[in-house]
Amino acid sequence: MGSVEINPEEALQIEVGMSSAMITMLESVGLNLDEAWLVSLEQKLEETNWEPWRTDHASIFRVPHHIRDDDAKLYDPKVVSLGPYHRDVDRLLPMNRLKWHSLKKFLSRSTGYALVDYLRLIKVSERRARSAYADDLASIDSNDFVQMMLLDGCFVVETILLWKIGASGLEAVQNPIASSSWILPMVARDMLMLENQLPFFLLQHLFELTFPRHQLDYAKCAVEFFAACTEMDLELPSDGAVKGGFCHLLHLFHSCITPRKDAAEAKSRTKCFSRANKSQTTRVKSIPNATRLSEAGVKFQRKRTRNVLDITFHNGKMEIPQLAVNGHFNTLFRNLIAFEQGYKCASLHVITSYASLMDCIIDTPEDVTLLQKGDIIVSGLGDNQNVALLFNKLCSGVSIDDGDGDLASVFEEANRHYNRKWNQFLAILRRDYFGNPWAAIALMAAILLFVLTSTQTVFSVLAYVRPPGNQPN
Repeated sequence: MGSVEINPEEALQIEVGMSSAMITMLESVGLNLDEAWLVSLEQKLEETNWEPWRTDHASIFRVPHHIRDDDAKLYDPKVVSLGPYHRDVDRLLPMNRLKWHSLKKFLSRSTGYALVDYLRLIKVSERRARSAYADDLASIDSNDFVQMMLLDGCFVVETILLWKIGASGLEAVQNPIASSSWILPMVARDMLMLENQLPFFLLQHLFELTFPRHQLDYAKCAVEFFAACTEMDLELPSDGAVKGGFCHLLHLFHSCITPRKDAAEAKSRTKCFSRANKSQTTRVKSIPNATRLSEAGVKFQRKRTRNVLDITFHNGKMEIPQLAVNGHFNTLFRNLIAFEQGYKCASLHVITSYASLMDCIIDTPEDVTLLQKGDIIVSGLGDNQNVALLFNKLCSGVSIDDGDGDLASVFEEANRHYNRKWNQFLAILRRDYFGNPWAAIALMAAILLFVLTSTQTVFSVLAYVRPPGNQPN
């Protein structure tokens, strides 16, 4: 018998008919549903709506468990809580007293506004501030939320001003941030925690009311503060639209290290490389480590630039800006990566792509040593094994897409260079022969023996073809 073909429309009609028949059959056997249960489900559906007041993407959120569980301590503040997520942690409560001192000093700077004016300012912006947080903060009533924003915001502003202007009198003695050398870097570290952020617009408003004539620029002061505390060369974006669009301090920091120079050219090059390799692969996820690339003739050189992410590859040379790997590096980059993972508007996952590239390059302690010789990595962690492990875990639990990022061309060019047959042949020679002095000696002896044998063979053939007695006169 021949098979009967059924077109899609007929198949759909049959499926609908079968579903109707099934419902009719169930009703015929007397299967009744609990009316109260059915009403409760319908009511739940009726109440399920998106929150109409939240019209922008939340930019402050908890680090997802699949990222946090790898090393939770990298995402938890150590000294001070800012915002709602860690406000009740016992070990952070002692700093709350200092927040009141910061508020009092902040109010003393303002000649035209009193406490009530600042409370009203935050009250007016409360909905916008709440919408910056991904979590439902309904458990925090309006007055508590406004008080928290004012206390925490004044603490952040005053901490930066304390670093810039200094302290005097009793404050210089009793304020732990001013009197202890270790607390300020820890506070700066906590101020760059994703879960410890405050809406940037509130900080900006507080600062501008205190300095109405723009004697100081808050964003610029914050960048200088973090540059000093992290030992990184930061540059505030010059674009006014970007400058006014920071979500929080972590976003400001992210914007300062995101590549901006020649961005159009880099994007064009990336698209060109992607089109050229589209038939082979749409995503380049990996490249060999620094040792293997070096064996294939790649030269690693320090790039003189202020942008730590500005890595380039050209004519077999990979240029990488110098990176100081200290005690705060891991925490900072993990939080930047978590921010990129959760905030859709973060620019193209540039930190994640950078971490992915460095994870590929740095696989073993030998790779770290190679980059240290090139003055690319300056480590404060001691053992190179620890440095390699740090980079190997940067992207743990993270979604990575290197195909369209600013570093896509680096992945593609490095792989293209490594996969050339001549470069692979050089890599084999360096790894299997020239890496061991005895193997190198044996190889040279074999080459010499081959040359001598070949020479002897040539002379023997010549002697056979033209014997000595047949030489011309």
